[in-house]
Parts: sequence; structure tokens; C-alpha cells
Amino acid sequence: MTFFPPLLRQITPTAINLLSSLSDEQARELADNMANKHRELEAESLVGRHQSTINDWSENRVASLRVAKS
Repeated sequence: MTFFPPLLRQITPTAINLLSSLSDEQARELADNMANKHRELEAESLVGRHQSTINDWSENRVASLRVAKS
């Protein structure tokens, strides 16, 4: 994790220059795109977690049934 602080210090001036050069419309479009991408990634993450929970439950249920039949 020691990689990130130096990287952030290095890219901050460039990011500030880039973002301050955007028009209002470009800034709104960037913010909208970032919000949409965040929602997509959040939905994928939730689906993945729920799917993992369902898979775990199913595996445990099958194992329980095997034990009950024995």
C-alpha cells in the first residue's frame, strides 16, 4: 500500500490542471459518467456477493441433505 501515497502526490497537479480546464458541461458529463459507473460497479459487487451467499447456502444445504440421508 506504500505505492499509492507517492502516486497520488505525483498525479495531483496534473489532475487539478485537467479538471480545472473542463467547461461546465464537460464537468457535468464527467460527474454523470462517474456516478453511472459507480452505480454499475456497486450493482455488480452486490450481485457477486449475493450470488456467493446463494452458492454457499446451496452447498451447505446439499451437504446437510447428504448427512441426513446417511
